[in-house]
This record gives sequence, C-alpha cells and structure tokens, in this order.
Amino acid sequence: MKERSHKKLRKQVNYKSLFETSRDAIMLLNKKGFFDCNKTTLDLFEIDSVEEFVKTHPSDLSPAKQPDGKNSFEKANKYIKKAFDEGRQFFEWVHKTSSGKNFPAEVLLSRLKIKGEPALQATVRDISKRKKIEKELAKNNKYNKLLVENSPFGIAFHKMLFNKHNRPKDYIFLGINPAFEKLTGLKKDEVLNKKVTDVIPGIRNSNFIKIYGKVISSGKSIKFDQFSKELGRHYSISAYKVGKDKFVTIFEDITKKEKDKKRKKKDKIKSKKIEKLISEREMKMVDLKKELKKLKGKKSS
Repeated sequence: MKERSHKKLRKQVNYKSLFETSRDAIMLLNKKGFFDCNKTTLDLFEIDSVEEFVKTHPSDLSPAKQPDGKNSFEKANKYIKKAFDEGRQFFEWVHKTSSGKNFPAEVLLSRLKIKGEPALQATVRDISKRKKIEKELAKNNKYNKLLVENSPFGIAFHKMLFNKHNRPKDYIFLGINPAFEKLTGLKKDEVLNKKVTDVIPGIRNSNFIKIYGKVISSGKSIKFDQFSKELGRHYSISAYKVGKDKFVTIFEDITKKEKDKKRKKKDKIKSKKIEKLISEREMKMVDLKKELKKLKGKKSS
C-alpha cells in the first residue's frame, strides 16, 4: 500500500515537473472551464497570472470566427465535448493574445482524471514559424512551377530503375514541361509514367542510362553534350539528383549550333587548303621568276 502511494506521488511530481517546464502551453480544464495552466501559457497569451487566465473561455483567447467562418465559441465547445466523449481531439486553431494578436496553433485535447474527476489537458503549440515557411514554400512552388512551365529549356523528372545487381537499367518519365515536347517531338501522353526504353528503344545502345546512373550513385550533377541518334538531334544536358533514385534533366537543342560549328570547321579547313594552294602558287611564281631572271642573265652574257 505504501509502495503504491509512493508511485502515485512520484507520478504526480513528474507530471508537475513536465507541466511547469514544458515549452508548449499546457492548460487544464473541466466542464466548468479552465482551472490551471503553466507559465508558457501565460507567456503565450500575454496574461499576468493563473488567476486571471482561469477566468477565460477558450473562445476568449481566439478571434470571433475561425478561418472557416465558424463561430469560435461554438466550435471550441464542440471540440471540448468530443474530447470528453472520445478521449482525444487534435486540430489546428487560430488563437489570440490578450493584446489582440492572432496566431496559428496546433491544439491537442486529452482526457484524464484529476482527483477522480474527468478533465482535459489542452496542449497548445504556436506554429506561426511553420506556417510562414509553408506559405513561402507554397509561393516558391507556384513560382517554380511557372518557371518550369514557361522555361525555354526542356525539363523532365525521372525515376531510375535498377537490375538485381543494383545497376541502372532503365528510367521512368514522371513529369515533363511543354518545352520538352517541343525539343524532342515526344508528346506528354506518349512518355508519362513510361520507361525510356519503351519510348525510345534505341536508347539502350547509347550511354544516357549509364550517365544518369552515375548522377544517382554519386549525387553529383553533370553537364554534357550528346547526340541522340533516335531523335536525330544534338542536346546540351544538365542532370541533377533530386531524391532517392530520382533525377531531373534540363536540356536545350543545340543541333543548329553543332551544324554551324561543323560548317565553320569545314570552312576553316577549306580556307586553309585554299591558303595553302595560294601559298604554293606564290612560291612557284617566285621560283619561276628566279628561273626567268637566270635565263635573262645568260642571254645578256
């Protein structure tokens, strides 16, 4: 009996310690309302004392309406009732400090018994920073999507496939942008969620799969120029690993540039040949003039 009392006391001491030192706001309420809270709660809601806090209703610490347009008082009471009935409720909520500043929060209501009476522990966590990051990410994702969709470069998202020896054998098209279709002549419905070896069978004879396999295994990006015999085009390609077995390719069609380069190279070779012929002709003319001069000298003597 004594041992049981000690265990109960230790439990109460441990709980009180966690309650007071928690970085989350913790408050206790019964069906009449709040009856206790920790220091974090007072700091979060900018309230001076526990005595002042217990006079409030959860809706007093909230704007009149939640983001869905529902009345905070009515909605709070529904969550409290459900937590008492079901034992637990977890939800997002917009709270308000005593100075009137709104902030987003996660709320966990957990049913427990205190001195044999049913009660709820409400744990409130300020998620303002997380929401700000999520908002920025959503904004960036929207911006990035616009960039991808309107990019003049072909962009494709892939997943590498491996054989039983863990060597790259194929890859799947997970997504492409409009420029991809324009630069390859391949349409979205022809490639999406399909293996590259089914879309371009001859690619097995090229080193594309091997190159992208190295990007996956090393995690290092790569930039290279490659002629695709199957598509009849020359591409400048950058490839980046973006997740487990996943990579992105960004490319441009440099077929015209390569043709111009080859033409210039041919023109240069041709020019050199012409220069050589002219030079040889000039040398012959010099030699011929020398011979004529010698002949003139012999005649005059």
